[in-house]
Amino acid sequence: MSEQIQETIKESGHISRQAMAWLRDLQLPADPVCYHVAYELFHRPNPEMKQRVAQLHGTPDEMYEGFQQIYQDFITSKQENNLRQFSRKIDNLANRTLFNVSDTQIHLKAYSGTLEEIQPLLEATSGDAKINVISLLINETEKVHRHAESLEDKLKLATEEIKALQEEHLQFKDKVNRDPLTQVLNRSGLQEAFENLADEDNCYPMAVLLADIDHFKAFNDEHGHLIGDNVLKLVSATLKKYIKRSDILARFGGEEFLLLLPHTEKENGAVVAESLRKRIEKLTVKKKGSDEYLRRITISIGVSDIQQEQSLTDGIDRADKALYRSKNNGRNCVNIV
Repeated sequence: MSEQIQETIKESGHISRQAMAWLRDLQLPADPVCYHVAYELFHRPNPEMKQRVAQLHGTPDEMYEGFQQIYQDFITSKQENNLRQFSRKIDNLANRTLFNVSDTQIHLKAYSGTLEEIQPLLEATSGDAKINVISLLINETEKVHRHAESLEDKLKLATEEIKALQEEHLQFKDKVNRDPLTQVLNRSGLQEAFENLADEDNCYPMAVLLADIDHFKAFNDEHGHLIGDNVLKLVSATLKKYIKRSDILARFGGEEFLLLLPHTEKENGAVVAESLRKRIEKLTVKKKGSDEYLRRITISIGVSDIQQEQSLTDGIDRADKALYRSKNNGRNCVNIV
């Protein structure tokens, strides 16, 4: 691990602890809305946002409403503003390219008119007069050539800008579709990934695995939310490590993860689920600054599948029923519907 990454982890951990302690003092939950506002406040405080937060008062419920509004005004709106700026870049590039092509078309049309005018002059003249006409024709041809070269350069530049915008769009899209804590897909990313898979003829049947971290609330209650966050990151990283690259992993809810396994029967999906369950139960988390191990990490998993013409919701609903059975059967097990 590079020094830069180590320093980033150290800095973000410090900011995160400040944010969490501040939220506890305010008796506010460390949910995505409050945590995002608190982290932004300690990381790179916006003076206006800082002032808005300072003006909040009242009961925890009233404070929470205020945090939701601040999140909407300063964080969600920032993403919308980024999208608007990106759209403006696309519009500007399209307009410039259209202007350059139109300008060249005008010069080509003028050149065509010049040729039509010169043709009868060439036929009717001789000697020095014909030389002058030919010289005029050469000059006009050179002008068109220069405009063509200029257009080519501008189109090359436009192509480079398009590539840069495509990369920017992919980065923006990826950020919107990922869970910021675990860096796996969020629900919107899951839906898009499923739709992309559904376009492939050979993706069915598709196994659906819904996994839930057992007694996750106890990690937060007994050891704090930072430990809970580490458990989420550890579980998601382990799940991602032991599935195929063609499989889809998403954080579906607080401590729930959803996996889609294309062209996989649900019975084979259950085999994968059991293998993942065994991997997770081997994970351990140490208390910071000591050799003390915290409670064991286990997951319960429900398995179903999606056939062609069925929706993602259909598969998730059945997997949820199977997960409910796993929880009722003592947790840390796999059930199939």
